[in-house]
Amino acid sequence: MQKNIAGLLLFLMLGLLAVVQAICYFFPDISFEAIVFNLKFIKTLPKSNEVSEFLYKYSLPIMLYLLICVVVFRSFLTLKALYGINAILFFTAMGMLFCKFDVGNYIKRRHQTSSIYEENYYSFNKDATVFRRQDNVVVLFVESLENSYINTEIVSQNFLPQLTEIIGKEISVKEHYQVEGTGWSIAGFIALNCGIPLIMPIKGHIYGIDNPFLPNISCLTDIFAYRGYQQYFVIGSSAEFSGFKNFFQTHGSNQTQIIDENYFNKNEVGGWGIKDSVLFPKLKNIIKEAHRQDNPFFITAMTINTHFPPYLEESCEGNRYDFKDVLNCTDKQISSFIKWFQQSEIAQDTVLLVVGDHLAMKNSLYRPYLKPRHSQRRIFNVLITPERRQIRQERQITTFDWFPTILEASGADLPQHRLGLGVSIFDENQKTIIEEYGAHSLDEEIKKINKMYDSFL
Repeated sequence: MQKNIAGLLLFLMLGLLAVVQAICYFFPDISFEAIVFNLKFIKTLPKSNEVSEFLYKYSLPIMLYLLICVVVFRSFLTLKALYGINAILFFTAMGMLFCKFDVGNYIKRRHQTSSIYEENYYSFNKDATVFRRQDNVVVLFVESLENSYINTEIVSQNFLPQLTEIIGKEISVKEHYQVEGTGWSIAGFIALNCGIPLIMPIKGHIYGIDNPFLPNISCLTDIFAYRGYQQYFVIGSSAEFSGFKNFFQTHGSNQTQIIDENYFNKNEVGGWGIKDSVLFPKLKNIIKEAHRQDNPFFITAMTINTHFPPYLEESCEGNRYDFKDVLNCTDKQISSFIKWFQQSEIAQDTVLLVVGDHLAMKNSLYRPYLKPRHSQRRIFNVLITPERRQIRQERQITTFDWFPTILEASGADLPQHRLGLGVSIFDENQKTIIEEYGAHSLDEEIKKINKMYDSFL
């Protein structure tokens, strides 16, 4: 009986070690906070054929291998030896987790305090804000899209030639950094909408499927709701994943129309959700219909094809496992959408921001190009506004800075041109927070606890 229990524990410990190794391999740059946060929404993971195929491809052979190991070990080892191996496997897995994700320093920093919010956070003041116009706004998050794919100092060639041509004629910031608490989809989304990072508190009950999402902070959705905007959220996967639905139920008077995978046919699913080739026609129709209405609109959309594991659509040429081919297809799809927007009358009173939600976590370009030059990696972005405006090209920004920038681009005059932790990129007289602190120091400050941040939760 005891040997059976030891054998079961051995299977579990081998499985734990395999899971830890898989996380380290497939998500080499993921933060500890991202893992903890997404575990709270594990039930909302996508269930597409490609995701299932990916899981079966790796999980079933590993489980079979582990089962064989357990049978062999149980047959030839003593009870004492089995418990000894269990202990070694457990501490090895925990050691890998602590070292890879710097859990010790995470805990340490979460007991250090910072005054970064008291010194740099600006709340929305409706009485002091002047709205000269109320232009429409469309924000398109492109999954894991980096400026790195354009930078030939990082990659072997420009993998986004059509988008490169577009950003040469529009507003784009080359030095768009990813900072702590913005490195996964919902975190990048929060950084842009609310001007703050997504930091996991030590208290584990804050975020979850049924909990309000940052209820004590004003975000773009709240401001646009106050100004009478129609609001839409278009995403190819489930809106419940990572808490997006929770966010919209908490912010924007709960009036945002959500269009997710449930609005599409099952045969239109590919990769982590609805194929981008299906999403874009739907998005265009929503934009055109919203533009016909009397009220201004705010539309947020998120693509999915470049999510890991990447998805190459049937209509695209190339190898489905070669990320270069996926990028080539994405380059054409995003460029086509932008050109459609530019050529339509909608562009006359609508702001369009196309931005990567975060840096890529894993693809076929990671080891040869991205990993060796990690410090040079930046997020893709292009801003198109009805008013032709100029910015200082050598600026350094973070996703926080889009919060005030979007409002000012749509016609608002913000006091101090600041909101959240962000500074409008149109204000050339103030430093952004990353220009003020530097990337490393800013990351360190964000990781520390802060009373003002805790009051947002």
